[in-house]
Amino acid sequence: MFNTRVVLSVATLFLFISPFLILLSFFSFDQSLDIKELWWAVKNSFTQSALSAVICLFLGFVASLGLIKTQTKNPIIHAILIGLCLLPQFLPPLVVLVAIMNGLQPFPMGLSGIVIVHAFSYFGMTALLIENQSKNVLTQTLQSAQILGVSKFRYWWSIGLPLLRKDLVLIFTYLIAVFFTSFSIPLIVGGGKGTTLEVLIYEKVRFSTDWSSAVSLSFVQTAIIFILSFLALKGRTQFAKQNTSLQWLGSYTGVFLIILLMVGFLISYSSGVISGLQQIGNLSLYGNELIEAFLASLFLAFLTYSLFMGFLYLFCLMGLVYRPIDIFMSGYIAPSTALTCFALLILFPGDHLWSYIKIPLAFLLLGFPSLYRLGWGEKLKSLKNQIRIAQTMGAKPFEILKSITWPQMKSHSRFMSGLMATWACGDFAISRVLSTKDFTLGLIVESLLTSYRMGLASLLSFLLIIACGFCFSIVLGMDYVDRRKFKN
Repeated sequence: MFNTRVVLSVATLFLFISPFLILLSFFSFDQSLDIKELWWAVKNSFTQSALSAVICLFLGFVASLGLIKTQTKNPIIHAILIGLCLLPQFLPPLVVLVAIMNGLQPFPMGLSGIVIVHAFSYFGMTALLIENQSKNVLTQTLQSAQILGVSKFRYWWSIGLPLLRKDLVLIFTYLIAVFFTSFSIPLIVGGGKGTTLEVLIYEKVRFSTDWSSAVSLSFVQTAIIFILSFLALKGRTQFAKQNTSLQWLGSYTGVFLIILLMVGFLISYSSGVISGLQQIGNLSLYGNELIEAFLASLFLAFLTYSLFMGFLYLFCLMGLVYRPIDIFMSGYIAPSTALTCFALLILFPGDHLWSYIKIPLAFLLLGFPSLYRLGWGEKLKSLKNQIRIAQTMGAKPFEILKSITWPQMKSHSRFMSGLMATWACGDFAISRVLSTKDFTLGLIVESLLTSYRMGLASLLSFLLIIACGFCFSIVLGMDYVDRRKFKN
């Protein structure tokens, strides 16, 4: 068992630092890095990420009051509100961009546009985090405050917010880390004045072929994000263990905010799709290209799902994860999305067919650490007592994997892999770097969007939603069938 764990641990470590190793083996650091340009990009990155996080935290807090209000009184409405909050996270970024750009015309390109899209995309997830932490922190003081006749506003101002201060700071730090490394949204709506560090790295390689500067910029970015992620890691959200109702603290203002934002989003998106239907005749110019792109997107999703499931299966074979590996995965931030993709371009041939290998591998390198932090790693670590008992009884690694670890991790692994497959199906940013032509629906929609053909972009983005929904439905169906078999 020890040898298996060592081999898998070392292999995992080298896999995720391989982009650094590949780039450093071909290029050196730029000793004459343009400090003025670096400061400009870092300033833009911090400005947009800080503003996005502030607005997102404010909207998330107000929205969390709506979730708290309906938590026990209206569980069906509460579930619907949670679905609405998570909708921007599950939809491809292109769909969110299309809807917002349809609703805000003229759309403010640059830092303002980045902040608007970021804040809308993450306010719902922020609301869920705040609601969850409120259940953890506020339940012990709520009853006493009600007995003493403390008003709702006085409670939040004097008790609730001070108790949640640490959690809010940690959520804020996490949001800054996420927005600082954002690539797809700044790539489209950043404009010349909104160039972030991530986009600058992409431009250094794509347009200037200045690899040394790009490598140096990537290490600067990684160092900054590692510090931010380490701070956010200390406050990882735990699921609430108490079921005390916080309804008294909630407000229907939060419900109204969620409905207002999401109804506005749906109306804006629907108007774009309707406009696209009026131009549907122009799609004949694409011929069979759309069908091929639809099938290519589904095939990429299948490959990404298969790669993730295979990797998670091997990771589970490790059983008891070494603490250094756990710390590495919990705090690791992949190098720049652009540089990770460019490292794969160096490693693999440039032929178009190799895109079907490079894109899923890029998603694995960039996505698995996030999935590990989102709960998959905690789920695996929760099995350590069962694994130790099995080891004491002389069970071999594959026996433990087959009988204990994988049966309990399979459903969670399938969901996470399906989520990544869905994102791969609707991707355009990673595919833009790694592919030589517009061979997926996401790339075609992105080309239409950047050329301001909003109607057709909206219409084809709806086809993209169908493709992503089809992928995730298959995954959920497989999980349902597997659960039925297990019960029988």
